[in-house]
Amino acid sequence: TTLDEYLSNSQIEEFYLKIDVQGAEKLVLEGVENSLSKCVAVEFESSLRSLYKGESNHYDLAKWLIQRGFIPYQVVITHWDNSMAAISLDSIFIKKMD
Repeated sequence: TTLDEYLSNSQIEEFYLKIDVQGAEKLVLEGVENSLSKCVAVEFESSLRSLYKGESNHYDLAKWLIQRGFIPYQVVITHWDNSMAAISLDSIFIKKMD
């Protein structure tokens, strides 16, 4: 089932979505797209370069969320490679208030 299916049958009016699915973040977001009007914030881990087969990178996920009315609130580097270049982030995007 998707989060959209679950939420359509629930009494939840607002929710904070935390995603930790090792590279499948885009699938989760696509499965909750119809319920994003109830979502106040999305927290997720993402990579700046490909770490998992088929994953969407941070830039793709950020663009997807921004196109749906969310803005970056907090972005923290969580992992670096041997040369100290950032390779993954934890991010929180909040719903843009008018």
